Amino acid sequence: MKCSYCNMQAIAWEPAVRRQYCNNHYAWFIERKVEKTIEKYKLLQGVRKLVIAVSGGKDSVALLRILHKLYDGKIKLLGVTIDLGIDQYSREASMIALKHYKELSIDYICVDLKEEYGFTISYIKMNKRVLRLHRSICSLCGTVKRYVLNKIASEENADAIATGHNMNDLLYQIIASMISGSREDLGKALLKTPSRNGLVSRIKPLAFLSDKQTLLYNMAINSAFFWKSCPYAEQGTLKRDVLDALDSIEHKHPGFKESLLVNFLKLVESTKQATTGIVYKCKRCGMPTNKPDICAFCKLRETLLERIKT
Repeated sequence: MKCSYCNMQAIAWEPAVRRQYCNNHYAWFIERKVEKTIEKYKLLQGVRKLVIAVSGGKDSVALLRILHKLYDGKIKLLGVTIDLGIDQYSREASMIALKHYKELSIDYICVDLKEEYGFTISYIKMNKRVLRLHRSICSLCGTVKRYVLNKIASEENADAIATGHNMNDLLYQIIASMISGSREDLGKALLKTPSRNGLVSRIKPLAFLSDKQTLLYNMAINSAFFWKSCPYAEQGTLKRDVLDALDSIEHKHPGFKESLLVNFLKLVESTKQATTGIVYKCKRCGMPTNKPDICAFCKLRETLLERIKT
């Protein structure tokens, strides 16, 4: 196949727009798609300093590369990587993130969970039953990452935090919140949440990109990313079944997933049904929480440190 814009060999076919792309034009297509998302939903309005969460995986690397290309020199960018202490997996992923920071000359902060907070995700996983922690390891890990990212963004006076959540992530969040009946969880699928009471604004510039698109983007620009799956990721979950079903429909009806997300966002905006909830101050650390007393991170850390001492 030839590229629809030049005579170079095509690497990708986008059925929703019925175009074929070479490396250079595919990178342009993806970058323009992200730029349009940012402009349409005003994701960077009022943002002068932006924290970019980078794990080293394909989505976060694509996010870093795209935002650097589009906004370096216009907005102060700060990369943040968290070493979760998942043995070799975390070390290799962090090294990929550091490689990109140095190549792009982006300021960055790397947080070692063990050094900073006295525990690792591996410790939680190995002692989850003894510690009587009933939430999934993925949920607990998410709590840790959200806390650390918000703490750094707050300390660095950042206006927003950009994360690499893509279209699949958001569509699953919508469906999962429908199943649970949680309006607060539904609000997490929004592309931008406002800063309030110590909770820094979150934005999702990759909201209209699929897993395949972020993968192909990295390949098109010859960008290294960490490809291994987390060893603690839960297999055979409802999430995988839901995403497989959505991908099957998308294959038969190109553009279905994007239309679903666009219309969800319109519905939320018009009905105001989604809510980001009340934000309190944690009585232990002073960080924002949706609980009126102690935040989930402090409760988790106290439980872990008590167990470590014994």
